[in-house]
Amino acid sequence: MDPSQRIDAFLWEKFNVDDIRELELRPVEEESEEEGEGTEIKKIRMKIDELFDIISVVGAGAFGIVIACRERNSNRKFALKIAAHENEQAASSLKREKEMLVNMSHPNIIRVYDMKAEYKNLVIMKMELGKESVSKYFERHVENTGQIGLPEEECAKIMKGLFKALAYMHDDQNIIHRDIKPDNIILGSSRDLTKVKVLDFGLAVQDTLAKITDFAKCGTFLYKPPE
Repeated sequence: MDPSQRIDAFLWEKFNVDDIRELELRPVEEESEEEGEGTEIKKIRMKIDELFDIISVVGAGAFGIVIACRERNSNRKFALKIAAHENEQAASSLKREKEMLVNMSHPNIIRVYDMKAEYKNLVIMKMELGKESVSKYFERHVENTGQIGLPEEECAKIMKGLFKALAYMHDDQNIIHRDIKPDNIILGSSRDLTKVKVLDFGLAVQDTLAKITDFAKCGTFLYKPPE
């Protein structure tokens, strides 16, 4: 199955780095020109590999895929979160997440950058590339030490950064995340654990209590409040 067929089937988890490099970007500005009896598309389509050097696949699922990459023009590393327009629910969720994050500015919340282009086939969100997630950090700690649980001092630092992010979301932005868990918190620095960053605002809501009455449908079971 080629990459385009996998997108149509939402089989992002079957993508590898080489598949991602072959993804075609179809700009919204793309126009057609009449030529004889047929129609020719202006050659402004490109492979994603022309803009970004793909480093690795960070995660994938029915929603789409997250990749680590290096932007060729700036030589800076970023993370790209990609969803297919054909998957209306995933595309709508990513667009909403993108609009929400672009208006936030806080050291403990993942930063999103303007792509300066929109595409007919894919929704792409460019964001800062952090380090490992808190869950991965925990797993590595267990492997290295054989001890279950992080030291209290480290937990306190992580929670300090998380509480700052939550206070900003709730008090300044009127946003409820609705899926806080170790997988959605990444380390911004391996030396300072207070510099964690919250990401994945796909389930987040803003502005009105009417939007947050369906908590039962949201979040991850193990990390839901008991009520």
